[in-house]
Amino acid sequence: IYKKSHKISKDIIPEEYLDLHYEVMNLRDTLFAHSDISTNNPKLAILGNGENPIFGIASEGKYLTDLKDNLRDMNKLIEHYLNTLYKQIKDLEKVMLTEN
Repeated sequence: IYKKSHKISKDIIPEEYLDLHYEVMNLRDTLFAHSDISTNNPKLAILGNGENPIFGIASEGKYLTDLKDNLRDMNKLIEHYLNTLYKQIKDLEKVMLTEN
């Protein structure tokens, strides 16, 4: 199976934001991208009784509200990353234009 990995180079993440970056990436991996069962601790819920019960799943997973105290730092991290990315794009455009 072919797997391609897209990762942000740690070189462009300021050291002061590395812990926050790893926390956000962990949430991304366990809550959004892969929905890890261990993170969500799901419980089967059976609603009603009789011939046609309704089955559902309740979970107590981690939520984005856990990060609300870091919103200002998250914004700074995103702005830093985007500014770095835009600069890299401009540099690549210059190289591409001079090669043609």
